[in-house]
Amino acid sequence: MMFLLLNIKTLNALTSLNNITDQEFENVSLDISNLPDFKAVDTQGLNKRYLIFLRSRLLLFFVLYLTAAGLIYFLSNIQTINLILVLGVPFVIFLISFIEIEMGFHKRQVGVREHDLYYARGFLYHKETLVPFKNIQHVEVSQNLILKWFKLYEVIFYTAGASSGDLKIKGLDEQTSRRLKAIVMHKNESVEEGNQQL
Repeated sequence: MMFLLLNIKTLNALTSLNNITDQEFENVSLDISNLPDFKAVDTQGLNKRYLIFLRSRLLLFFVLYLTAAGLIYFLSNIQTINLILVLGVPFVIFLISFIEIEMGFHKRQVGVREHDLYYARGFLYHKETLVPFKNIQHVEVSQNLILKWFKLYEVIFYTAGASSGDLKIKGLDEQTSRRLKAIVMHKNESVEEGNQQL
């Protein structure tokens, strides 16, 4: 009797598999020029105080490095040519960082669409990220001691299955960060309710 039940189940599974393979599979190619522009989104830049924060942080690190290099030079009698090397490389790094901050700040943009969150940043290395609301599991608004001094906040979006980690947006004022969290959580609840109705 048991053998007969197993054979019936196997027969049903094979019949289902045949029905699936008999269906035609289509994979139509799309014209790339007719696809919608994913950047068609109203965006908002970060708070101007964040630019001051970035400039201050860069200047502080550079001054600390110059102070340390100067002390080492005077206390250990390094040759002048070695001092030029010790100061030259950090100066190039400082210059690149300065260009990135000044030219890249206005490229830091946040936007919310119907189904996803858009975030762009970077001048020398530009990066654009789209995070679907259905992938966002948790939203956190935080403020460390330095951000508190500048009255700025960071919003962290914890995502499911993200290969590059979670999305962090620093440099928002309190109202914008709270509103962004509320919008994303509301959209996420709408997506969950739609899935439950299915």
